[in-house]
Amino acid sequence: MNNTWWKQDEIHRLCGPCLCTPTHLLLDDIQNIIDAPKAVAGLEEDHRSIEVSLEALKAMDSSDWQSLGQEVASESKFAIDTSTKACDRFDE
Repeated sequence: MNNTWWKQDEIHRLCGPCLCTPTHLLLDDIQNIIDAPKAVAGLEEDHRSIEVSLEALKAMDSSDWQSLGQEVASESKFAIDTSTKACDRFDE
């Protein structure tokens, strides 16, 4: 069942088929606005989780990085740096 506050069948009955699509789109947009705070809260939680993971990766010893091999270590460090910059932009 859809979590929307409106019912498609009711919209179709009230608006008819010719108005149903624009009305449906508008109501979808309204529902997305209503759901926005939950979506933002989810993003903030994901962001915190990513930051914790990045800090743990940055704390790895050089011997741990060496055991991964040069190519994997280099690509991982690049991904960590890129992800850290993205998190920093999110914090602004």
